[in-house]
Amino acid sequence: MHKFFYMLLLALMLVSCDKNKIYEHYVDIPGGKWDAESPATFEVEIPDTTQPLNVLMNFRTTKDYPYQNLYIFLTTVFPDGNIAQDTMEFYFMDNKGKPLGDCTAQACNYKFMVMQGIRFPFTGSYTFRIHQAMRTSNNQLTDVLNVGMRIEKSTMQRK
Repeated sequence: MHKFFYMLLLALMLVSCDKNKIYEHYVDIPGGKWDAESPATFEVEIPDTTQPLNVLMNFRTTKDYPYQNLYIFLTTVFPDGNIAQDTMEFYFMDNKGKPLGDCTAQACNYKFMVMQGIRFPFTGSYTFRIHQAMRTSNNQLTDVLNVGMRIEKSTMQRK
């Protein structure tokens, strides 16, 4: 019995090791209602400017998410204080309404590569703020459970 337990523990440790991950964090959306004025904020320490990295955004919604897509505003604050802003669109469903993410009975997980093989220009602390930018009558987007960001080592480099 002890041998089985140790084998299971070793297998779990090997599966949970993710040597490419630099950063991964999720922000819970209270009550599943994401207000346009309440960004999901991520503070990321980038220690190396020579390593190419991938930046991914992750969203978890209920199966009742009411739209085919999601618009966001991404604000990046660099360590030197400069600010960059981007508008992005992500598709959650195909034209027939079938979810494009990994879905269970109640929720769907969506992962999107937003930057591949980039090199950050400075070492230091970056702040990423993600605002939902959907046009709703009350500025709240329903059925969004979590917003996540992942930064990982990349084998690809931008040209």
